[in-house]
Amino acid sequence: MRFTMSHEFSCEPPALWDIFFGHDEFERRLEQLTDVRREVQHHELKDGVEFSLVRCSSKRELPAPMAKALGMKSFVFDQENRLDRDKNLLHWKVILGRMSERVKAEGTTSVRATATGCVRTIEGNIEVKIPFIGGKMEEKVAQSVQDSYAKAAEIARELLLAASH
Repeated sequence: MRFTMSHEFSCEPPALWDIFFGHDEFERRLEQLTDVRREVQHHELKDGVEFSLVRCSSKRELPAPMAKALGMKSFVFDQENRLDRDKNLLHWKVILGRMSERVKAEGTTSVRATATGCVRTIEGNIEVKIPFIGGKMEEKVAQSVQDSYAKAAEIARELLLAASH
């Protein structure tokens, strides 16, 4: 299942990247709103590209059919990020410890300067190859991802507004 979404912000692209990567208040508020804890496992800069591995752990339990299919009570995954700030482009990929051959999620996040600030566009693809429930899982995960990005956009806008005063 492919998805695309965009959010507008009243700042230059570098300021937006700074909020989404390494802003403690952003992380704290995002965890409160989404019930997902994000912990950086590894971070390095190589040839101008920031590589990070982030462990994401949901505090909510999965619906019983999903939990059984995935073999976990709550959703835990690693997200591999490759951010090139000069190109304003992030490549991301979700890595599941279990079922990684059946569940794939990856995409890009780009930020483009505009006359009034910038626009962040997220394009992704989620595939769940599990008989009978794969399609429903794709829909649920895609909706959850989109909701999370929308909440992240709200928090970023609030932090940008507070910083401008």
